Amino acid sequence: MRRVLASLPRRDWIFVLSVIVLVLVLGMALSARLLFPGGPWEVVGPPVVPPFTKGFLLGTDTIGRSVLAGIFYGARVSLLVGIVATALPFLLGMLIGAIAGYSGGLVDDALMRLTELFQTVPHFMLALVLVAILTPSITSIIIAISVVSWPPVARLVRAEFLSLRNREFVEAAVLAGRSHTSIVFKEILPNALGPVVVMASLMVATAILLEAAISFIGLGDPNLMSWGYMVGASRTALRTAWWVSVVPGLAVFLTVLAINFVGEALNEALNPRSALRAYK
Repeated sequence: MRRVLASLPRRDWIFVLSVIVLVLVLGMALSARLLFPGGPWEVVGPPVVPPFTKGFLLGTDTIGRSVLAGIFYGARVSLLVGIVATALPFLLGMLIGAIAGYSGGLVDDALMRLTELFQTVPHFMLALVLVAILTPSITSIIIAISVVSWPPVARLVRAEFLSLRNREFVEAAVLAGRSHTSIVFKEILPNALGPVVVMASLMVATAILLEAAISFIGLGDPNLMSWGYMVGASRTALRTAWWVSVVPGLAVFLTVLAINFVGEALNEALNPRSALRAYK
């Protein structure tokens, strides 16, 4: 862990800005209820008040709700979906990939055919169908994103297990009489986590984008204010109240971009050559 932290590009201004953006988004999510106790749906002024007007930093929407309050509460939804909808497929993909890669043979073939079946269907279309079937809610959105996100994790973990299961340290563990569970979780899995962790960081950005797209077309949770909902609900007023769509759109763009830059930095840090150079 010390080598990984030491090899992060802390002097790279893009990486530093990305970390600052993510810290700000987290701060908005944590302080939303404290700063805006009335919630994002409360009408606080006249409709279509421009940004930087006295009392309205980011203006109001076509109904008179604070755009700033919507941004703060939308950060909560985006982080919740990004984290939970990444953790679930991450665990499922790790399990399926580990079983397939370590077992091989018919088990590997069966699990990989199942994985390919899910990958043949366009992710966004499958997510839309699942949300429509389960009725729009934050739970159904998380389930839908989880269902379409686990196959790449499973394939990556399987590839890592296939390359590691015949290494000397694994053969030594087999000769020592260790159980399969012990070999998988204590020998192979820790050595396969590097690229999977990097993929997980990028999956957070994908989950946020999928949630925004689903909410944009009207299938988001009707009880939660999200950035995608704000863009979709105000797109008809783009000429008269451009800020209502542009501000949450920028929030999505900057958050996803920051996560991608941090993911790339993490990839470099987990690269053995990079980590070794930094440690030296």
